[in-house]
Amino acid sequence: MRAWMRDLVTTTLVAALAIAYVGYLVRGEIPLVADVQAMAGAGLVLGLFAFVAGADPRTYGSRAYLPVAAVGGLATLALGLAAFTTGSAGVLGAFVVAVGAMWALATVHHTRARRGRRP
Repeated sequence: MRAWMRDLVTTTLVAALAIAYVGYLVRGEIPLVADVQAMAGAGLVLGLFAFVAGADPRTYGSRAYLPVAAVGGLATLALGLAAFTTGSAGVLGAFVVAVGAMWALATVHHTRARRGRRP
């Protein structure tokens, strides 16, 4: 899959999570998501799919990016699991923000990596 397509897929998945979370905040529940734990589970699944779809070993070249992405990814996963197990709305909010931050970090990194390859 081409790099821009990976970014498009991950953007769609993260946008779906953000829209679902905002809908959950506004209405208190959305179809298939009745509580904090269900929202955290949906976030974990969408986040995992976004991670897998966006993974491109060719763009890991930056020495500064990989440790930041690894620590950020593990912290995001820990927040998601904590939100799922505790049912805390505050932890869920932090998890959704962390997913958005990881998406932004990866998208900026991929964009810079693509620009660096152009003649």
